Amino acid sequence: LEVEAGRYVLRQFLEGPYYQPLTKEALKRNRDPMKRDRTLRARSHVQKLEAVTAFTETDGQFEVIIDITGTENVPIAVELAFRHGGQLKGVEAVPGLSDTFLLRNGFGQYGYENQVIEFGPGQVEHTWTQLHGALPKWDGLSVYLTGFTPFKVTLKIT
Repeated sequence: LEVEAGRYVLRQFLEGPYYQPLTKEALKRNRDPMKRDRTLRARSHVQKLEAVTAFTETDGQFEVIIDITGTENVPIAVELAFRHGGQLKGVEAVPGLSDTFLLRNGFGQYGYENQVIEFGPGQVEHTWTQLHGALPKWDGLSVYLTGFTPFKVTLKIT
């Protein structure tokens, strides 16, 4: 977490290679399959992803800029998580999935007791919400914005 010009910035860098099969020489030297590890295997097709998220608060309103770059055409799903018991408006339920919604465009609302949060604008370029390697869905109401890298969205939360 860094503070830059009055905003909070989070950065994450991920890298994932494809590990080539062991060479014949490595197999001969390491006959015990339990002692073979990835350090013996060549790496190729390294995929990279960098996510930068910046938060700015002004008079109780938030702007969240999410900028994800790296390997092109990687599917992205940004989850906005809300507790059970509230009511969502302006979102679209994902068929076959409980408590899972998309914000295609415009602004959505989440109301709980006497409070309302407005968020958006929405963006949906695909309908996958549970992506390989991602954390499981939040145990509550989840609203997703989706796209492909390079991916940049500016959310307003009021």
